[in-house]
Amino acid sequence: MPQSETKRRHTILQRRKLLCLAIILAASLPLSGCLFPTWTYRFRVTVLVETPESREQGQTVEASSVWELDYQDTYKSIEVIQKVGQAIAVGQAVQVDLGPRGRFFVLMRGPRNSSLAGTLRAMMPGTTFRQQVEALPHSGVLELANKRDWPWFVRFSDLNNPMSVELVDPENLAATFGEGVKLLRLTFQYTKEPLTTGIEKILPWLDRPGRLDGKRIHDFSSLANDLGSGDFRIPIPRAP
Repeated sequence: MPQSETKRRHTILQRRKLLCLAIILAASLPLSGCLFPTWTYRFRVTVLVETPESREQGQTVEASSVWELDYQDTYKSIEVIQKVGQAIAVGQAVQVDLGPRGRFFVLMRGPRNSSLAGTLRAMMPGTTFRQQVEALPHSGVLELANKRDWPWFVRFSDLNNPMSVELVDPENLAATFGEGVKLLRLTFQYTKEPLTTGIEKILPWLDRPGRLDGKRIHDFSSLANDLGSGDFRIPIPRAP
């Protein structure tokens, strides 16, 4: 067989393979929920604080926010069918209002750049994302035993100015909010309640793109540059 004819047939065969692959992928899109199953775990993050005022009344200051951890199986490639999985957390920071003493926020990630939802998942037994997500409890209360995994606590001297952000030491709230103020507990509990929303009413600049200092580039030059709106709120992705 002439070389040109062999080359022509090889080209036709390759095109047929690509066409078949495209048809398979197109047909699988409506079934993505079946081929790539998704798990959703919704949980409430609760912060309990004691102040001299609350102590006099025999109460505590309690604030919470409902977050959601979404996990979906994915595959590394068609040639190598290897599940890798991906997880995303949605929700908003916990805002703790101490009245005249001020307000602070418990963010969605910590100083080690790990998300709080990811830290919660990593506490579970298992060697894969899917195993850990499926092991998340649907009853009882969890606490972060390792304080290195705690999320960032921050405050603003001016809520309308994102550049005024300051770190708050969760182990020494009194240094920021006065003597007798202390963190009692930071807990997580499974819930079916709706996600918490509305933080943009407290922080009206949240929809502004970029870092809190207004820069587009993350250069770690300051706390305001290290933080962005995604540390305070991650909305549910909109369908295309």
